[in-house]
Amino acid sequence: MPLTTVDLTPQIGTELKTDTASLVSGEHAAQIIDLLEQRGVLIVRGLHMNEAEQQAFSETLGGVQEQGGSIIQKISIDPEVTFTADYLRGSFYWHIDGSTDVRPNFAATLNAQVLSKTGGTTYFANTYAAYDALPEADKAGYDKLRVVHSMEVSQRYINPEPSAEELV
Repeated sequence: MPLTTVDLTPQIGTELKTDTASLVSGEHAAQIIDLLEQRGVLIVRGLHMNEAEQQAFSETLGGVQEQGGSIIQKISIDPEVTFTADYLRGSFYWHIDGSTDVRPNFAATLNAQVLSKTGGTTYFANTYAAYDALPEADKAGYDKLRVVHSMEVSQRYINPEPSAEELV
């Protein structure tokens, strides 16, 4: 099936229109990688991939990372669903996927299996576009700065007074 694209905003987000078989086959992988680099966020509506299909599609985009013994990580704040539920509650605030990885990931593939009855809005930011839009004087000032990211800050929303063991 051909790959049709629709840009969602001027600087970020493109909708892909295709089918699961085409994504899993890798026939559009080069174009999808280019779109990820240019647009940052891609969405495909209504495919309902199973875990094997999601993993196969992800592998067409490059190496996949294992998290907690699995390539597919369940994202839930229900401890019956995942052992990372408490940790994930901290991601309700601003976060960047893979920010503490030694080698940051190229992309994350998300596949909604159970939708919330309320909420569920996810926002994405294109920091490349934001930087490009800055006046040159501001860019020169920011070019001298470096950012240090700590997961501890986001986790303190959930656990404001962690024990010494929890801080390790």
